[in-house]
Amino acid sequence: MKIATAPWIPQSNQTRAVALEVLLYGPISRTEIARRLDLSPGSLTRLSTPLIKSGLLVEIESEDRSDSKTGRPSRPLDVVAGSRHFIGMKLTGEDVTAVVTDLRANVVAKGYRRLPSQTPEAVVAQITELARELADQVEEITALGIGIGGLVNDKSEVLSAPFLNWENIPLGAMVERATSIPTAINNDVIAFTEAEHWFGAASGL
Repeated sequence: MKIATAPWIPQSNQTRAVALEVLLYGPISRTEIARRLDLSPGSLTRLSTPLIKSGLLVEIESEDRSDSKTGRPSRPLDVVAGSRHFIGMKLTGEDVTAVVTDLRANVVAKGYRRLPSQTPEAVVAQITELARELADQVEEITALGIGIGGLVNDKSEVLSAPFLNWENIPLGAMVERATSIPTAINNDVIAFTEAEHWFGAASGL
């Protein structure tokens, strides 16, 4: 199992903003990115260059062969969907369902485990086994996310999960120790809403 050694995008706020614009709306022209983020052409070039060099973004050919202002060939930016992979899990009181996705949330592998017990240790053991199985199906895993029906603090601690009879369980830290994969925990409805906002019916709203 190969784990990414760096975040999926650099931590600079402006660099993240550029990467997210391309992720959500790409292929997208540099002119449009600059307009959306209120950046100069030079600033956009400075911010996008390391993203291209890292393999996260790529310049593609455009049907519009020239920039209307300069007459130069237009080369929109897009994400390289397969450059990063993530594991997403849905945890219930009886089982855990998981997928591996690329950057555009396309599912490339699936897995499932019944829970033999609801103790945190038993649940983490099943999560770990499933994560290792799925990680072996792609080149590298960048991060792991788990949706759970309950109240979650700081994307790590499960304050309350009635279906599992849990209170104050540091699930994120437990899973990270067991898998060595950066892990985020969230309420499952919030996670579903975020997915729809980024990639589904609410994209762009």
